[in-house]
Amino acid sequence: MRRIYPYFICLVVSVVLYHCQPTGRKTAPQDKEPPAIAYNNKAVNLFAKNTDTIDSVEKALGYLDQAIAQDSNYLMAYTNKVNFLLALHRYDEALRIAHIIIDKKPDFTETHTLLGMIYDKLNQDSLADRQYQQALTLYEQDEANTVNTVYQANQFVLRMLLDSTQKEQVLTEIDRMLEAHPTDQTLGFTKNLIENFDRKVYINETIRY
Repeated sequence: MRRIYPYFICLVVSVVLYHCQPTGRKTAPQDKEPPAIAYNNKAVNLFAKNTDTIDSVEKALGYLDQAIAQDSNYLMAYTNKVNFLLALHRYDEALRIAHIIIDKKPDFTETHTLLGMIYDKLNQDSLADRQYQQALTLYEQDEANTVNTVYQANQFVLRMLLDSTQKEQVLTEIDRMLEAHPTDQTLGFTKNLIENFDRKVYINETIRY
């Protein structure tokens, strides 16, 4: 049977798929989980434990639909739904749900990146570039995180996705940051990634189905 791999949408660190508070809802008592979160977590648990079976992924999608029915603004359920649809090669549906996320939260940087990756997987390079550029612009506008090395690393990878000729310049900037943060694992990982970067290989390794 075809192996289904879990998908990570962030460039350097994976998205946390569990236990995110639904948008616009007050925190529930500690002994009672909001229904949207409960359905989301059931979906993620099922997907994580039964990734070899298409039926399990379909059932997990059903749980996510129930989570969204409970809270139509619960973006984590939408994000997980994109991931699970990708696992089933249902790219058009994944694109549609990703665009719903963007409609609800236009500055959701990771979803712009995810959209770019899906378009890249479908060899629609110009649409992919548009999403990568939007993600990069959002990162650059986020002044509060200019010293966050994960944010910086994501920008470096986006720059490489957009223009691989920037490789030497990006590596120089990473080395400069490593001088100030020599033990930073994110920067070290990103440097190794950039040194051997190939856009199509990166996309195929990230979306492995």
